[in-house]
Amino acid sequence: MRIAALFVAVLTILIGIGGLISPESGTEIRRLYFATPVRLYAAAAVRVASGLVVILCATASRAPKTLRALGAVMCLQGLSAALMGLTTRERSWNGRRGRDRHFCASVPQWRWQPAASWRSR
Repeated sequence: MRIAALFVAVLTILIGIGGLISPESGTEIRRLYFATPVRLYAAAAVRVASGLVVILCATASRAPKTLRALGAVMCLQGLSAALMGLTTRERSWNGRRGRDRHFCASVPQWRWQPAASWRSR
């Protein structure tokens, strides 16, 4: 189980670094890759499985409550993606313009986008 938790951690770190380096290409890959329901539900299942790995490995860590909370958030992200489906996601992508269109992509982009748009004004 420790190897699975390490894999989830390294994968999350690499995706986060990739999003910081090139947020536009990450958004484009996400939009193209998750365009079909099968891929969206597969990604939701992977997100839920990753959250369960974090929850199950939390007992062996020094901060089990924090890891359980983070694992629960990961599981909820996967469940919300599966429950909302493609139509809600497409509506939110197509309805947003300018800097607000990154709000649905991910939390790190949403946090960094207002600072980037302020610098470009």
